[in-house]
Amino acid sequence: DRDVTGVQTCALPISVETAPDSRCYIAAEHLLSGAVSTALARVPRPHARPRILLACAPAEQHSLPLEALAAALAESGVGSRMLGARVPTNALRDTLARTGPAAVLIWAHTPATADYEQIAAVARTRPRPALVAACGPGWDPGSLPDGVRLLTGFRQALAVTAGLP
Repeated sequence: DRDVTGVQTCALPISVETAPDSRCYIAAEHLLSGAVSTALARVPRPHARPRILLACAPAEQHSLPLEALAAALAESGVGSRMLGARVPTNALRDTLARTGPAAVLIWAHTPATADYEQIAAVARTRPRPALVAACGPGWDPGSLPDGVRLLTGFRQALAVTAGLP
């Protein structure tokens, strides 16, 4: 938790304070993201079967928030399976059917990357995970299907998923 919180504290101001019109913005963002991703991947993972499935919406290219959540869950002894960026709906449904997780969290950073058809398809999957959650600032709470929970903060997502049976 200390390592993940440190990353959150250091990386967020850098990404916000860097001028988006700067020529080196994208290169700096990718360099920082790669370094953070490498650090998060070094967090030892539990040996137990993963209970949490983490995936980005089909148009979402930024998986770092879910990588941070996976590392924080691991530090809490909770196993997760990370599918990464740009996960197609059929691949997500197939993985749900094969692995039977307790929860699935789908990340969207912007409204342009939120895929309501994907999250509705996941919510209709049988057997349905105990928790189907839309994560990130890209989701409109009024547009989510019934039974889908909106998780807007890192600590909220960690608390909700770490507390699952």
